[in-house]
Amino acid sequence: MLLFHANKYIMKKEILVNRIAWFLLVLLVLVAAKGLLVYPRDPATLSVYSLAGHEWKYNLWRLLAMADALADGMPGRWLQGFSHGWGYPLFHYTGPLPYTFGGLLVLIGFEPHSALNVCWITAYFLTGVSMFWATKPILGRWGALLAACCYLLAPYHLVDTYVRTNLPETTAFIFPPLILRALLSDRVSSLKPVVLGTLAIMLIPLTHILSTYLVGLGLVIFCVVYLILLPSNNVRFIFLKSGITMAGIGLGLSAFFWLPAIIDISAVRGFQAMTKGFYGYSQHFVYIDQLFNHYWEYGASEPGHADFMSFSLGPSIVAFAVLATAISLYRLIKYNRQPTQTGYEEKDGIEYVDLCRIVIACIVSTLVMAFLALGWSKGLWAVIPKIEVVQFPWRFLLPSTLFLAISAGALPRLLAGFNFKFPWLEFTAAALMCLTVIFLHWNFARVGQYAAADREELLLENQMKFGVWTTNEHEFLPSAVREIPYRGLKRLEVAKFYDKNFAEQKRIMNEKIENGIARLTLIPGEAGVVVLNQHWHPAWHASVDGEPVKTYAYPGHPFAPVAINVPAGIHSVEFRYGFTAAGIFAIILSLIILLSSTGYLLHRKQYSVLRLMGVPIIFVSAVWFFYWTTSIPKTVPLAQSIKQIDRHVQADKLATRKQIGTAWDQDGNVIFSESGLLVTFEQKIHQNAIELGLDSNDWYLIVFLSHGNVTGAGDVPKRKSGGISSYSITVPAYVLQKGYDSIAVFPVEGDGYYSLAHVITK
Repeated sequence: MLLFHANKYIMKKEILVNRIAWFLLVLLVLVAAKGLLVYPRDPATLSVYSLAGHEWKYNLWRLLAMADALADGMPGRWLQGFSHGWGYPLFHYTGPLPYTFGGLLVLIGFEPHSALNVCWITAYFLTGVSMFWATKPILGRWGALLAACCYLLAPYHLVDTYVRTNLPETTAFIFPPLILRALLSDRVSSLKPVVLGTLAIMLIPLTHILSTYLVGLGLVIFCVVYLILLPSNNVRFIFLKSGITMAGIGLGLSAFFWLPAIIDISAVRGFQAMTKGFYGYSQHFVYIDQLFNHYWEYGASEPGHADFMSFSLGPSIVAFAVLATAISLYRLIKYNRQPTQTGYEEKDGIEYVDLCRIVIACIVSTLVMAFLALGWSKGLWAVIPKIEVVQFPWRFLLPSTLFLAISAGALPRLLAGFNFKFPWLEFTAAALMCLTVIFLHWNFARVGQYAAADREELLLENQMKFGVWTTNEHEFLPSAVREIPYRGLKRLEVAKFYDKNFAEQKRIMNEKIENGIARLTLIPGEAGVVVLNQHWHPAWHASVDGEPVKTYAYPGHPFAPVAINVPAGIHSVEFRYGFTAAGIFAIILSLIILLSSTGYLLHRKQYSVLRLMGVPIIFVSAVWFFYWTTSIPKTVPLAQSIKQIDRHVQADKLATRKQIGTAWDQDGNVIFSESGLLVTFEQKIHQNAIELGLDSNDWYLIVFLSHGNVTGAGDVPKRKSGGISSYSITVPAYVLQKGYDSIAVFPVEGDGYYSLAHVITK
């Protein structure tokens, strides 16, 4: 009985201490995000402000553009309002995940600035939880709390938010701790750590491709050093196998995004635009003293030493990590000399000596990543393939921050290993170190200024007027574009039709354009060229009356619009921004890996892991399905549309002329649906005119038929007047030669209520 009560007391105490740790974590997040939480609001004008750093308006435009695309039923890989309305493939190359979350917030009713602020706060909260939860089994709860403190309040993390306002890179801080936890968890009996690491690796490219490269390089260094320090080949093999599995499956699941982004970079201005002039990496190397100072400003990175933003690693964090490294080296040397006298194993399951290995691997990774930010590494930058796309060497401070925070977080547990008689030593050390970091970095976690974009400025029409690209050097502008559209050169028309002599013809009846999709209704006629006024990219696909056609950049035009050749008689055209060959391969690869991984878990009867993967599997499947189904243009041949007409009527029943202005649904009128109406005559008609009484606020296509074959067409535009209007159509001469025995009336644009009052030939 006494033992039972003792165990119950211990359990209650453990739960209480755990809750205190989580409560302290929330306080740490609030400290780091205090500048985000207190953004100004003006209830009188319903105005909301957001932190105004280097890219703050870019974030708003991207978020609103993604919301518009999602509302259109498209994934937002092409944004039709950007580049003065000529379109821009931003999310073909830029990680969409943070802006998808923000776009969804806008769609459910959030004001754009509020949605952006929620994105920032969510990123901070998840970053703190990620680091604390991931490192708790390794560093203990108090060491994990210190690691989270060092990670959240690391100068580079705060620079990314409060100075650069780089939402994708700030969001990318969430995932690396989860990968490390998966690598360092039990790798023998459970697949759950592998699944966790796989999902984290999958989400990094969807958030920020450059962070995938930066963190990936740091993790490679960490794994190599840790492998060398592991005690046996068997343990090394298990570690290496799980790491390769996670990387392969995780990157494979997100290949539908990052693989075409990398391969299709040749279709845009790309590397040359990203790495020239001011954005060349040689202009932005960090000086050694900048890694350890407390300088803080809200300006930009400049060539030379005179920068106006911080590149510090945080002297206090560095000091804690150095002390942890010294203790780890001492312990490892002692263990190697007397391997049988370790005897000390932490209650959370990580051997004390293994913690030392982790610290050494982390500090080596920190040193390598920090070295790549310094000018001393210029020789390496010249030989590492495509490293110049990083643009700013100080971006390597992201992985440096990760490994430095873990190294510093190990210090309380390492210190506790010297004195087992003082049970609160670990908590006391962690608390003092957290307070030190908070005190020294308090003024870094604040906003330079707040601002709010004018509401009119955020409207799509004004974005087209002023021009929005949201990338500094228009690096994703298609390479076929010879001239950048500046103010005054915005797109005025959606599309044009040219005949075989390149003369413009008024054949386009109706046109509708959205983010990545355009639909045109044509009056059937001679062959020609349809030009869509969006920049051409090889991911554009088109379909004409049910047949796919090849798109190309219209020759001679400085903005390189999308063009297709169309045969005679075409009725409907649809353009969709889909996938290049690389994209099609990548999306199929992602699907195969998803199905194979799920099948393997079913074969292994890993039902608990499958339950854990339930939401991610649904998420990946839905995204894959959404991307695939929205990338294929679909049109229906005119002949098939005629066969699908569900309402037929004899012309002699409508031979009485109705009074103009009468109600559209007056008795005797034929009401029909969007599928159209087929009017049949008793004999072939050869008169050169036909009069139709139609609902005047709708637009119609009139198709002449002979024995079911199309012989010609015309259109009836809508009028502002209400009720029935009378329209007289001159029958084309080539139709009169064969005559016609029926006409098909198709609604092209209207209110959904259509009627025909009379049909009179004359």
